[in-house]
Amino acid sequence: MLPRLLAILVMFRAAHSSEELTTGFYDGTHHVMLQLSARKDAMAVGTFQAVMDPLGSKMGAATHGDGGSGHLQRTLVTLQKLASAVVDGTEILTDTQRELLQGIREEMDVMKNATFIGHHEDQGEVNRALDLLMECDNKTATIETRADVSASKEESHSECRAAEKELKATKVAECGAYADAFKQNKPPDCYWDYDPMSSAENLGPTHACLRQITAWAMPLNASLEAKLGSCKAAEGEYMNKVKQCDRLQSDYEGAFCDYHEELTSACSSYAACRSSMMSMQEEVHASVRVAEAGRKSQFAAAEHIVCFLNVFEATTEEQLQKLQSCVHMSPNVSALNIVYHEPSLALDCDTEPVATYPCVAQWLADRYENQAWFSEAPTRECTTCEHLTPKPTLEPTVETF
Repeated sequence: MLPRLLAILVMFRAAHSSEELTTGFYDGTHHVMLQLSARKDAMAVGTFQAVMDPLGSKMGAATHGDGGSGHLQRTLVTLQKLASAVVDGTEILTDTQRELLQGIREEMDVMKNATFIGHHEDQGEVNRALDLLMECDNKTATIETRADVSASKEESHSECRAAEKELKATKVAECGAYADAFKQNKPPDCYWDYDPMSSAENLGPTHACLRQITAWAMPLNASLEAKLGSCKAAEGEYMNKVKQCDRLQSDYEGAFCDYHEELTSACSSYAACRSSMMSMQEEVHASVRVAEAGRKSQFAAAEHIVCFLNVFEATTEEQLQKLQSCVHMSPNVSALNIVYHEPSLALDCDTEPVATYPCVAQWLADRYENQAWFSEAPTRECTTCEHLTPKPTLEPTVETF
């Protein structure tokens, strides 16, 4: 039995060192080397079974990766037989054998720790696959912001034009009052016959007429000055509002163009992004399932092995019960379950809100011309979307010699 235990420990340690090859890396877009890792995990199980096989001829075949469950069962049967022999007294373990068995226990602990490390890494891969799929959705997140900005600027522009309309009406009223003041204040009748070159005998009547003209002109002039001031103030306020509204119009058209570009671009790439990431997620899940099954098999085998090893360390009174417990045990591997995520629901990416855009006739009609303020506060010339404006092509220059 000693040569078999020695072969078990030496071969197992050699096989366990190959686990360093089961690492992979994640490049942020694709699950790299995951399938290789899964194959290595499966191979590790097969190699472990080979190492534990008491038949030398079987060891070589399993080490090359056939990984059949029969090798694992024969290993467990071998340890069970050894434990049974110890329990019924037909086998007495030497110190050397106990040392070898302790070495196997240590390797089992390393193996179980490795399975949890692999589990943690693969759960991370599954989680990252979902994150990448969700990133497709996140790329459309700014669309709503663009829409809100565009709507806000449209409202600001519309309110400004409505105010512009009111200020125009005020300007017309104030300046009209100034003009009407001339018509409604007629001069005295003598005004038309007033002659500063009157003869001496007519100076009295001429002076009296001047008094009438002065009494008419001075309050009229004061009234006209006030009305002129009101007219100029209203005109200045109106012109400032026109300039402000023109700026807001430019802001609004620019914001809508940004919204158009963002929405059309995001919707055109969203379907392709989602399809690619869903395919990648399916591939990751398939690869991880293989690795998960291998780890569970490996962990269960290690638990069985440790159980039989515990028989050797139990007291004589406890050994039989522990042996029977090992024979009937079913290791709990639920801690190695991978949580697989369902794909997120596809978003409804609709470009209808930007079917028309700045400077297109329908857009101008809907956004400007059909508004209540347009007749009295018309917009300035529209600014086309830069991303929709064809770039000029430069004519090739021909050098002459």
